[in-house]
Amino acid sequence: KLKGKNAIGTTGKGIGPSYADKINRTGHRVGELLEPQRLCEALMKDFEANKTFFEMLEIEIPSAEELLADLKRFNEILTPYITDTTRMLWKALDEDKRV
Repeated sequence: KLKGKNAIGTTGKGIGPSYADKINRTGHRVGELLEPQRLCEALMKDFEANKTFFEMLEIEIPSAEELLADLKRFNEILTPYITDTTRMLWKALDEDKRV
């Protein structure tokens, strides 16, 4: 939408920025939730760097306090499920389990 008639053909689902973050290695991983304060600081920097896009799309950027509160809540809920899946799979293979 932002490029108007100069836009390239995409699915229109809005996932392009996610792929850009992956390719540019600027995205975040679930494991970062294990350190909510650090993740909050990184996300606030990302929000600031992309402020123009948020403004154009009329998306409100949360305050650091709001974001940190959410991240702490997510940390409490998700921490038991966050693991090094590569290590988990290798362990399962070593134990002759089906993966």
